Amino acid sequence: MSDEFFYKQMINMMGAPLYLYDSDGRLCERTGSDDKEWWSWLGYDSEQAKDILLKRKDYPVIYTGGDDYVAAVLYDAGGGRILVAGPVMVNPYPDRQEKTGAKKYGRRKETPACCPLDVFISGCLL
Repeated sequence: MSDEFFYKQMINMMGAPLYLYDSDGRLCERTGSDDKEWWSWLGYDSEQAKDILLKRKDYPVIYTGGDDYVAAVLYDAGGGRILVAGPVMVNPYPDRQEKTGAKKYGRRKETPACCPLDVFISGCLL
């Protein structure tokens, strides 16, 4: 199975864009997103994002921001890649979706997609 096929299935499942970085934290590929970076949705600056990418954990790490936005950083030690899934809004309550304009498993340009936390975590662990 190709990586591209796998990434597209993850996007379909979680509604989350995916960012692929090399081992030095340079963006190689962006799938399912607009021009706004994942870290800016969370309220981080580019230096904070670079520090996050270079931490190299052996497990996925979920980072949070305002408005219930989350993104997961997955470190692929064997492949020398870093994958970021998100951002998504993990508060699935209908009143919250209406207030922000987010739709379950979809999004408007002003907000990331809304995805239940358990679905997002399952996708990241997969």
